[in-house]
Amino acid sequence: MKLASIVADAKLSEIKDVAKYPDWLGYIGLVIHHCPSRESREKISESFLPQFISMLKDDKEICDYLQNKQTQKETLSINDLSRIESKSVDLKNPPTPLIFEVL
Repeated sequence: MKLASIVADAKLSEIKDVAKYPDWLGYIGLVIHHCPSRESREKISESFLPQFISMLKDDKEICDYLQNKQTQKETLSINDLSRIESKSVDLKNPPTPLIFEVL
């Protein structure tokens, strides 16, 4: 629960700014995976669902999906993060081509 409390206080925009796409979604996935209790996932979901909805507001399909999860008090899952990643809407931190990592 302690990890969930710390993570729930985080701002997705700040996580996105310090991590490369799509790694920052993977970090959130790791937290979800390592916070197996329903209470922990609820805390994270209550914080992150509205942030994802705001971040992805230009994509009606994913917003409707996430708003429905929020309304139904469902928790975020790793599958939800995959769905968000596949939308790639306004996730402005694209991957760096591997060639730049070698140089």
